Amino acid sequence: MRKSILVLSALGMLTMAACKEGGSGQLAQKWQIVPDYQTQDSMYQAQLKNIDTLTAFPPEFEMMKEQMAKMKPEELQQIPAETIEILKTTSLDTFKIKARASIVESKKKQDELEKTRAIVYDFQKNGIVKMYATDNLAQVDTSTGWKQNDKNKEILLYMNPNMANGGNLPKDTMKFKILHISSDSLSIKAEGKDMMPSMKPMNFKKFTEPKKSK
Repeated sequence: MRKSILVLSALGMLTMAACKEGGSGQLAQKWQIVPDYQTQDSMYQAQLKNIDTLTAFPPEFEMMKEQMAKMKPEELQQIPAETIEILKTTSLDTFKIKARASIVESKKKQDELEKTRAIVYDFQKNGIVKMYATDNLAQVDTSTGWKQNDKNKEILLYMNPNMANGGNLPKDTMKFKILHISSDSLSIKAEGKDMMPSMKPMNFKKFTEPKKSK
């Protein structure tokens, strides 16, 4: 759970553009993550620039190539053909062309996916947070518990909700400062010595269930 929350916060690149201090609202409802497309695009451009300016194969490429050489045929079947093709490349120029094309295609697919998919945090009144993507309802993460500290304006998230006993929370508990909450918007930011200072807040809007087609 700890990793999944950090990944959503760091890689989801959530915007604080609409964040306002204060406000009031009900946390126990379904919230949808609001992506920061400007930051995502900046990261995308940085990836392309990194590929274009390579003067040698990346260390990660060499490591993956060595690992692939040790794999059994049945293990190789689990790796996308595109990835295997890139790892077999011996020319740096060819590698850069293929790597760039792969990044462009991935960005295109991600943009199309985000038009129809929502990442939902369902803060339930029973103290469980359901986390899921609307395009994959078969996989719902229910391993996270939550408590709201109204005095400190914090949300506490932790694994194994059954182990929480009153004020005694699991050691892996993460604190999120509530920057803003209203009936239809929420902004929180991870706190603690392990958090990167540059990590942005996680912004949400109220999730509305899509209308079912007749």
